[in-house]
Amino acid sequence: MTRAQKTAGSTRRGCAPIGSDPQLRIRRATESLSEGNLVMIVDDRDHSRVQGYLILAAECATAQNVAFMVRHSSGLLCVALPASDCDRLELPRMEGVDETDLVELWARVTVDAIDGVTTGISASDRARTSTLLADVESGPRDFTRPGHVVPVRIAEAGLAERDSIAEAAVQVVAAAGRQPAALFATVVSGGAPGWDLPNLSELGRFAAAEGLSMITVTDIRDDYLDYGLSVERISTARVPQNEVAIYRLANSDVIYLVIVDGDHKGAVGVQLHTGDASSLALQERHQARPCLPSADAAGLIHIQHIGSDSVNKSVDAAIVATIVADLGPASVRLVNDNSALERALRVRGIENSGRRNAASRELRNC
Repeated sequence: MTRAQKTAGSTRRGCAPIGSDPQLRIRRATESLSEGNLVMIVDDRDHSRVQGYLILAAECATAQNVAFMVRHSSGLLCVALPASDCDRLELPRMEGVDETDLVELWARVTVDAIDGVTTGISASDRARTSTLLADVESGPRDFTRPGHVVPVRIAEAGLAERDSIAEAAVQVVAAAGRQPAALFATVVSGGAPGWDLPNLSELGRFAAAEGLSMITVTDIRDDYLDYGLSVERISTARVPQNEVAIYRLANSDVIYLVIVDGDHKGAVGVQLHTGDASSLALQERHQARPCLPSADAAGLIHIQHIGSDSVNKSVDAAIVATIVADLGPASVRLVNDNSALERALRVRGIENSGRRNAASRELRNC
């Protein structure tokens, strides 16, 4: 049994190497987290400077596993929390933190638990503070400020809004069936001064030696976009010849307009627009309608993101595909040439009936 397994209090079947299948890595990591074990997440967004993080469901923090984290990390322990929990616990923003920054952590003022701790800095004290942050019954008066644990607020829409280590950690911990509160710390090497951040090979050797499952931020984000993202239909109305619906990405203010023209239960053309819902966009929709192949003449689904908030291409495709799945067409024909959307539809089991290029060509020539 490795030291990491001993500190977690249970044995595991081993870890998946970083080169294996992403779904296998996700499954093994979530199994490990569900059992109260540590895992390693590699932040691979910047390939020139990867960073490794030790992650634990905050509710599973103990003196033993926190001591392990401190020994192999920078010693700065953070607990990533949903925005709603930060508000409930009245955790103020740390001075100088810019919450429009999509890269840096959105740190709150440090805290210690009031009860069950001494100085607040020991492994057992920080474990107590971490578990209390994860406790849905805790409140603002359970903590003193400043302290020795850094709460970190995640974006309200999670990985759909930004993909920092904080959002990734909360997502994978929640996927493991634990409270959405993730204790994490940056891994450092024990080498010579100046080489404090280990490279990917060093991280892999460390994870293997300690029996830690190893996954990447990209693994977690892709898994969320494929299988974890959800939308809500917040309103529906009938207008002459059309059904109009408004969808919202769950736990966010990201809004999409959907206009269904005709029968959408057969093969339909999915046309994607972004930007504001303007009369020009609606005019374009009606101009596109007669240009669809005759086999698709029965229906057209028009979907566009509305509002000033920006959504990147892969997130947009995942949201649109989830909306299409909710509408329930048997198959679709893509009017727009959009490989990301085509893949997102395929993941959700929605057939693309016909070639995209043929539909796009007919639109251009009409």
